Amino acid sequence: EGGDFVVPSVGTILHKETTLRGHANLPQPEANIFEHRQTPHLFGLGLIEGIEEATILAGADPDDLDGDGISGKPSWTDGHRLGRFGWKAQVPSVDEFVRDAVFAELGMTLPAQEGLTFGRIHDNDEVPDPEMPLEKAEDLSFYLKMLAAPPRLDAEDPAAVAAGEGVFSSVGCASCHTPALDGIPLYSDLLLHRILPADALGIEDASATMLELRTPPLWGVSQTAPYLHTGEADSLEHAILMHDGEATAVRRAYEDLSVADRDALLTFLETL
Repeated sequence: EGGDFVVPSVGTILHKETTLRGHANLPQPEANIFEHRQTPHLFGLGLIEGIEEATILAGADPDDLDGDGISGKPSWTDGHRLGRFGWKAQVPSVDEFVRDAVFAELGMTLPAQEGLTFGRIHDNDEVPDPEMPLEKAEDLSFYLKMLAAPPRLDAEDPAAVAAGEGVFSSVGCASCHTPALDGIPLYSDLLLHRILPADALGIEDASATMLELRTPPLWGVSQTAPYLHTGEADSLEHAILMHDGEATAVRRAYEDLSVADRDALLTFLETL
């Protein structure tokens, strides 16, 4: 009215946007971030899920109040649920892990499950939803929960293994790779740590920043090369030497070890 826009008292306003040809703001190529990802192993998922939340949180020190240079941070997913699975601890349970993978990797929808939010119940293809029955998802989740943790391998030189385990603790590896939680010998604190170089370009997920990753369990590590989230490390020593960020001091402590102590540490890791 009189050149002024008057909001109608009822109804819906549709905002129409127009982009002139040749004048669009195109996304810049440098804004794209690509990361290699190695598929994490599935050992002992049911055991990890059974670890008490309080046990994991007891090891957290996000502000490094104890001054040891290690600042483990819990990963909180939607609904303020504690994440414990995935490279970024972005998944809170095995059931959610299955739902996420069924849609993200297989492109299949699932029925809704009370209390679960991952995955999709509808998509826009021509296949009727849900595309996977709930019973199959539950069977898959049960199977994953029942996969056993790998046993320790027999040591050819028990004395060297014992010495290496001592070195593992003394140089600081156990600060993040906690030998056991609630009696489960997974060698992880299930917390997030900054172990990438400061200039690394990573992907944020849940509570994890670009530079943070969940401490991967070390059980089965002797049989699961290559290592690290990218699969870049082809040996255990290579993986150790690629630690950065919070783990810089630990890496340097490893580099300062005698040849005998290095060999003992690697011998210990080869039994996991």
